[in-house]
Amino acid sequence: MKKIKPHTTGILWLLLIGYSVFFSLRLIRQKGEWFRYDWKHKQRVLQLRVDTPSVIYYNAFIIPHKYEIPFSDDDVFQWQQNGKSYYFRADYIRKAQNETRFWFVRWFNNFYPKSRAKGTLTAWKIPPRQDGKISVVTLGDTYLKYKWANYFRKFIKQFNPDVRFLGRHTDIFGYPYEGGLLYSIKQVDSVSRDLPAAKYYIVSVGMHDDHMPLNQWETHLQNILRQLSVHPETRRIFLFELPAKRPLYVARNNIIRKYGKGKIRIVPTDSIARTGRNWDPGSGIPDKTGYELLARYIARQISDK
Repeated sequence: MKKIKPHTTGILWLLLIGYSVFFSLRLIRQKGEWFRYDWKHKQRVLQLRVDTPSVIYYNAFIIPHKYEIPFSDDDVFQWQQNGKSYYFRADYIRKAQNETRFWFVRWFNNFYPKSRAKGTLTAWKIPPRQDGKISVVTLGDTYLKYKWANYFRKFIKQFNPDVRFLGRHTDIFGYPYEGGLLYSIKQVDSVSRDLPAAKYYIVSVGMHDDHMPLNQWETHLQNILRQLSVHPETRRIFLFELPAKRPLYVARNNIIRKYGKGKIRIVPTDSIARTGRNWDPGSGIPDKTGYELLARYIARQISDK
């Protein structure tokens, strides 16, 4: 038998160590991306025995059942089948006839079952765990909640690790926020009256309320800005313009630009995010790359000094 030379053995050991370090760092990165929760204080909300799911896919999960069950997109879900557990978050949840549909699903560490079987679905309330000392609240409607908007907070945190998000809801990556999908400006106005004090606020309103008169819409906007400005801690309010794809949005943008003074900074979202194909022509909101561009723009202006 041919002996392996000492220097060859050394090279093999170096390669083995290198691969071990690589996969360890990859695991740490994945846990940092997905496991942003205080698992020691988790609370079970509900548990449901489920017949074979209609769909298990990397971004969708559909289960058949006949009951009205109060699923919440703030929850972490655990799916158990064949002795294995899989965890996921869902951007939004819809009850249809005899089934519940979880859409824009993100499986922890991209680990999801490749086959369908009977199982158990458990919903958990798990408080988020964050570091960072610069308090930021994102407040708004669909523009800061729907699909790729979930990446907005994640990208801000990547560009500025000192950020700490505040809010009563959490997105699919576990970052807190305020507002919600399809929120009217009246709803955002109501929410803004009971927000935690923060150094920075990021606000998006106006995607909805098609039949609201402009003067009434502006009154709600004034209320929101006034309520955020009164906190002594407030340094800056980033107010997003609307996608200029409809005459109504153009008219509301003209109102928004009137308030770009003092602590309020108007964010020209279209010119930042709608570069090339980085936006959805149907809704006018950015795609993942567009939100990354917006996050970079915002993160550079957030400071603890």
